[in-house]
Amino acid sequence: MNLLSIGMVAGLAATLGVAAMKQPPAASDGAPAKMAEASAVRNPDTVFRLETPGGRASCIVRKGRTLSDGRSVLLPGPRCAEIFAPLGQATVWRTGDDATVDFVGKGGQTLVRFALADGAGYESVRPRSRIFSLTAE
Repeated sequence: MNLLSIGMVAGLAATLGVAAMKQPPAASDGAPAKMAEASAVRNPDTVFRLETPGGRASCIVRKGRTLSDGRSVLLPGPRCAEIFAPLGQATVWRTGDDATVDFVGKGGQTLVRFALADGAGYESVRPRSRIFSLTAE
């Protein structure tokens, strides 16, 4: 076999292996599918990681149940306030028409604003004195 063939076989094997790991084991009565659906209903939170530049500090942020159009409950993890104190007061995840995401505090003020980044996440644009990245887990 030449190197190209070996590379193609290895890539295919890796892809199939990852796909196989993501599939729940099938049962004749469909129980795993039902359990997965029930789990999604009970736990609607979407999990994100907020990080400082270089990943030196990070915390988990959960976007919870929908409150109204473009607004959801925001549940910052306990380490978030250690990274940036106002994050401990954030209660609402607000998605703007321009695809920005605001973390809103109890008084209604925007504590942090994120814009879509080049990659698969967001970068903070406000406050300008702090830089954070936000990526889905």
